[in-house]
Amino acid sequence: MIFKNLLRFRRLSHISACVMEKNLILTLNRPREKNALTWNMFSEMASIVRGVEHDDSIKSITLTGNGDYFSAGMDVNNFREIASKKDPTFNSEKAKLIRELIASLIDLTKPFIVLANGSGVGFGLTVLAFADFVYAVNDARFYMISQRSNFILGPMACTSYTLPKLFGFSNAFKYLLLKQHFTAQEGYKHGIISKIVSPKDLEREGIELTKRIFKINASIEDTKTLMRMHTRRQLHEANIRECELIQKRFLADDFINNFRHL
Repeated sequence: MIFKNLLRFRRLSHISACVMEKNLILTLNRPREKNALTWNMFSEMASIVRGVEHDDSIKSITLTGNGDYFSAGMDVNNFREIASKKDPTFNSEKAKLIRELIASLIDLTKPFIVLANGSGVGFGLTVLAFADFVYAVNDARFYMISQRSNFILGPMACTSYTLPKLFGFSNAFKYLLLKQHFTAQEGYKHGIISKIVSPKDLEREGIELTKRIFKINASIEDTKTLMRMHTRRQLHEANIRECELIQKRFLADDFINNFRHL
């Protein structure tokens, strides 16, 4: 999805960033790759989110995708690069990129909106838990692990904390380890999705939502801070521990053998 009537536009590596009134719209813009995230995209998004926190001209962030897929998660080339290098220092640097993006979302006090224009895998699922509002198209499905993958990396982006809290431990194990998914309707039932809309209405609904948010006074940021204060420490701790596990998994024989020859 590319929003119209834009007042400011900035082109990054594979992210379209623009401002509509006071809402920063980030569009993952790799439709041929189902908006899979490169290392640069992790770094750029973290920098943007941190910058918005200190920019009084921006009142909210909206994240969406271009095309019929929200995000396929981590680009397989990222994994292939790690498997070919087998370098602990390199692995640490890349795990840090993941950790810093997630930390920026945990600390964000301004409203964060996700417009899931299609299905999501990995990051395309995990980012939902950090959003204050999630609008998803009615046929969207969300997977922690790609159905084509023969490798399970383990929990990341705080899913060891967020998925059990949202879905219960049994369902969380299904999503984390058994390649099972939840639909937009199931996500709505469990509260991770705010509203289900048709694809043709998603952009309009997103614009109307931000207008409603902007009519609320400054207490919205204070309210979000109070609501999130009880879980912020646990989320940061989960983020750190999961990234430590990811670094270990990057050096595992099964990881290297799975991705090196792809």
